Amino acid sequence: MRMPRITRRPGRAYTAVSVVLAAAAVFSTAIGCGPAATDKASGTTSPSAKATDSFAPAPPVINAPILTSAPVARLQPGSPIMVGEGTATMVCKAGFLIDYPDPNRADQRLPGFITAAQCSRGATHAPVSVMRAQDASQPPSRIQVGEITYAAPGTEQPAVTNEPWTIPTSPLAVFGSGRQDWALPVDAEINNQTATGATVQELVPARLSRASATWSNVDGDIVTGRVLDPVETPELKNLPTGIARVVLAADDANKPIEQWVLGSPVTVDIDNAIYNLGVIVGVDETRHWVVVDLINPLLTQLDARLITTA
Repeated sequence: MRMPRITRRPGRAYTAVSVVLAAAAVFSTAIGCGPAATDKASGTTSPSAKATDSFAPAPPVINAPILTSAPVARLQPGSPIMVGEGTATMVCKAGFLIDYPDPNRADQRLPGFITAAQCSRGATHAPVSVMRAQDASQPPSRIQVGEITYAAPGTEQPAVTNEPWTIPTSPLAVFGSGRQDWALPVDAEINNQTATGATVQELVPARLSRASATWSNVDGDIVTGRVLDPVETPELKNLPTGIARVVLAADDANKPIEQWVLGSPVTVDIDNAIYNLGVIVGVDETRHWVVVDLINPLLTQLDARLITTA
């Protein structure tokens, strides 16, 4: 799955609209559309005010940038998504494709995608959108594909600053369309591989440390890494107990790892067999580490099942 690069400037992703609005705000101030410094204020002044007093114009209001993701033709694990609206939008990734019981109809199940709860800042019902790819003659258009239907309770902030693996809860979320279908075609392929229903059931660091892990970055490129053994990694001394979590070190330290990979599905190759591990819930850009929470506990909690064919 090769996706176009995210629309961005260094360190941020912007839409053309927000850039134009920001430029317009600066331009209008520069040419004097706002009140000039020599304009008189309305009303009366106190007797002590000097004739030379003036009122400086208010600083220009520059619209905050709105993040947008790379365009997609279909929705699948690893697709870039936008969660929220306006300047509150976060660019993340769609995780594993699942189905779960319809809360309104006991005999029905609904499709959904696992992602990271930080994408919605822990809120349910946050809209989830993608940039739908059009033909060559038309620019991509933003289309809502669903909303957050479940977000894990509790804080999403690390207990220790700059140690994202110390989040005291497992910040996973699910988004769905609320229907049996989606606004875009759906594919179950994960990291350029045929989807499998096998999941990592429990943490065995000694075994996992020999496994090669795979996920995709913000541009859709495949990234590989290794599971760090907490016993052999002093930085992981604060790894919380009771949470099914691993930390991966990327094999290529020259490729940047950015926050936009939150929610990305991670698979591992164990003894020449592919297993679904979990989704990325934290990023250490300096160390080139990603924090991954296993999905098996969430599947059990929600009575959810992985979908391996679309």
